[in-house]
Amino acid sequence: MFPQKRNLPSPQASVGEDKADKVIADLRSQYNASAMTRYLQFLIYGPSGSGKTYSLRTARKPLFVNSFDPGGSIALADLVEKGEAIVVTSYEKEDAENPTAFAQWDSDFDKFESSGIFSRVGTYVIDSATTWGQAALNEVMKRAKRAGGVPQQNDWYPQMVLMEAALRRIMSLPCDVVFICHDDILKDEILGRVIRSPMLTGKAKKRIPLLFSEIYYADVRRSSKGSEYVWQISKDSTNEARSRLRAAAVEQVGDLEPQNFQALMRKFGHSYEDLPPFVS
Repeated sequence: MFPQKRNLPSPQASVGEDKADKVIADLRSQYNASAMTRYLQFLIYGPSGSGKTYSLRTARKPLFVNSFDPGGSIALADLVEKGEAIVVTSYEKEDAENPTAFAQWDSDFDKFESSGIFSRVGTYVIDSATTWGQAALNEVMKRAKRAGGVPQQNDWYPQMVLMEAALRRIMSLPCDVVFICHDDILKDEILGRVIRSPMLTGKAKKRIPLLFSEIYYADVRRSSKGSEYVWQISKDSTNEARSRLRAAAVEQVGDLEPQNFQALMRKFGHSYEDLPPFVS
């Protein structure tokens, strides 16, 4: 029998393989560079008193906080004094019958973004996403000439469009992003258990969380040592939570972690250094 003839690569195939190897190398390099400079986006939700706003003190500074919750920024007053935070509180005085908060925020965000200020920000914060989303719904109803009325089924989609468009702009900022959210408690009548999730309305309830890789439930655990403020970062039968960064962490990350952004970033292998304060 004659030996089988081997199909040797032609010069053209070798050239093609060289080009493919270069494309592969370039794509790998781009991904690695992106991963090293990628900013983190967190959605933190939980009940009042669970440390959500206070935990921002451990986020990369300086903070730029757009506050929609009346009085919600008091815990950051000393950081503002030291130039480690800017807190915009003009959105806290929302009137459902004459809504202005979302339109004002949208206009202000354009102004802030064009000024270049976000390049000097460590962490951008919406506190809270629940009231921010309500302001978006108020704006939708105002445009429909039904301000202050009862939301209708056809109001939820325009609200979601406003929020998603705004959130995608926020996600492109050159800094970390934190959305603080209240918790929504639902009872599963069939299984007889309580389910907690971020408090958002309409279609936004499912769509907005999809844009975040990190969703943590803020909780206070009582022990013999006192109160421990923790984040639950993995889902269980009661609380919605997840961490897509956990699998690639450089240090072990538990199901419950102390409420400390910079310590968690270190475990994830991400940069966590503060930027210079707004004033020296």
